[in-house]
Amino acid sequence: MRLVIDMQGAQSASRFRGIGRYTLSLVKEMARQHTGHEILLVLNAAYSDTIEPIRAAFAELLPAEAIRVFDVAGPVGGHDAANDARRKAAEAMLDAFFYSLQPDVIFIPSLFEEFGGEAVTSVRSLHNAIPTAVVVYDLIPLIHRQILKFRHTARLRR
Repeated sequence: MRLVIDMQGAQSASRFRGIGRYTLSLVKEMARQHTGHEILLVLNAAYSDTIEPIRAAFAELLPAEAIRVFDVAGPVGGHDAANDARRKAAEAMLDAFFYSLQPDVIFIPSLFEEFGGEAVTSVRSLHNAIPTAVVVYDLIPLIHRQILKFRHTARLRR
């Protein structure tokens, strides 16, 4: 089985918080336990300062070619309406990138990433052709959306 894992939770601002630590720890343990399954990690080129540290963290666990990097035109942050078209294109490009890796399963350890950052998330997997598992940590914004000042509160409902 080929498992493709989106590592942006360990790259974005989340890397300094529990989500980033959880993503890194969980995926490292999955790599230790892979026993015959192929694991590919997907990194976002927009977080270039995190690529080498993540490669180093997995150097003893996965072959170098198991770490893949995708790149899209930015900025894509959801805080600015000027980024909407680029963000939608970036989501489609990420889906296509995942699909090109021919996974049996996609795992996204952190679906909701920084609203103003360069993380690109999608669970479309080219019209659900690929089973996708996600971890959702915090749905408080859905409960308290009346007090949020985000322009894209509706995006949180997706």
